[in-house]
Amino acid sequence: MTPATIPVRRGRLALLTIAVVLAAATIRAPLVSVGPVAHTIAHDLQVGAGVVGLLTTIPVLLFSVSSPLAVWLSRRFGAEFALTLCLAGVVVACLVRSAGGLGFALAGTALLGVAITIGNVIIPVIIAHEYPRTGCT
Repeated sequence: MTPATIPVRRGRLALLTIAVVLAAATIRAPLVSVGPVAHTIAHDLQVGAGVVGLLTTIPVLLFSVSSPLAVWLSRRFGAEFALTLCLAGVVVACLVRSAGGLGFALAGTALLGVAITIGNVIIPVIIAHEYPRTGCT
């Protein structure tokens, strides 16, 4: 690497770091936001605590089931595409989940679980690929 490319690389890594942190925060927010408003959700949907518990359980169950999908997407279309699909999936899932009614809430939550899984698998792949390895060898 020439001295002229070092500032360009550092600037690129700085932007990549910001993008990775924002993506990681974005994909987790819709999942962790259910707990504090669980009582309101139960009241609005007119359901019990068990059904509201599904809104936090479904994504976790889908993490294990849809991990192979994330790997396949990354290998077939690239990590950047998979991350884009993840972020778009989170947006669509939030819209579906907010459309009204229990069916939409559960369907949106399931879609959210798949989208988050893709991000959870892909973000470490992007980090491993893009960041230079440092340290003792």
